[in-house]
Amino acid sequence: MASTYTTIPSPATLTSKRADVGSRSVGNSRLVIAAVFIVLMLIGEAALFAYAVKTMPDFLSQADIQVP
Repeated sequence: MASTYTTIPSPATLTSKRADVGSRSVGNSRLVIAAVFIVLMLIGEAALFAYAVKTMPDFLSQADIQVP
């Protein structure tokens, strides 16, 4: 019959693992915040482009362009 022994990790090892998880969590949250910011910027850019396309005929009709 084979016996297996499990060792209990030292408290220093446990705190370092917690620190790794914490720093990973901070890194992931920064990535999520950056991704949300980029998506919101793209949505804003699309809204500005749509507004420009929508108002372009009004702008062109008000322009006094004379082609020689």
